Amino acid sequence: MTSLPVIDISPFLDPNSSFSSRLETARCLDNACRTVGFFYLSSHNIPPSTLHKILSLAHSFFALPASEKGSLRLLPAGVSDGDGARGYQTIGENVTQGKRDWHEGLDLYRPVPATKPPYSPIMGTNKWPPGEFREVYEAYIEKLLILGKAVMSAIALGLGEREDYFEGLVNESFWVMRANGYPPLQSGDDGGISCGEHTGITLLDIV
Repeated sequence: MTSLPVIDISPFLDPNSSFSSRLETARCLDNACRTVGFFYLSSHNIPPSTLHKILSLAHSFFALPASEKGSLRLLPAGVSDGDGARGYQTIGENVTQGKRDWHEGLDLYRPVPATKPPYSPIMGTNKWPPGEFREVYEAYIEKLLILGKAVMSAIALGLGEREDYFEGLVNESFWVMRANGYPPLQSGDDGGISCGEHTGITLLDIV
């Protein structure tokens, strides 16, 4: 195979779609999961203008001076406003299989019940860049949650279950969002890989 499968997910986003069209999508997705593990989605619910906007905002954030990005730094749980999960990581802080990844990132998580610092692990608040970043990203995340639900419905049908099978097992998706910035690679042991080979930490990764 020279390219990833392209799957039309629109039947699971259209409440008026036929069962036969949903079954065809489910079978294609099931085959992609079993044989490849990755796939492209077409006819989804995210317009190109939204994708362009989130990429533009991420690029602008990573172009900020180090001091400004550092004000959103990811800190250990219990330290200041850190929860060990949310915030900015500079180049090389993320480590995969013992090697530093040559990228920087901003980690965001689904909001949790409000408390005050010091925070327990993952129980803090998101650290948002200034401007419209939060508004645009939260709208994007809402669309991704709808898309993710559609994909899980297709997976359920592909497995021979009811389309709503997973709905009874999950009450609210605990989403994770990571914006990455990839500077030019450097030579040597450090800086040679943008992001090392790894397994995702979530049930469903939408990139």
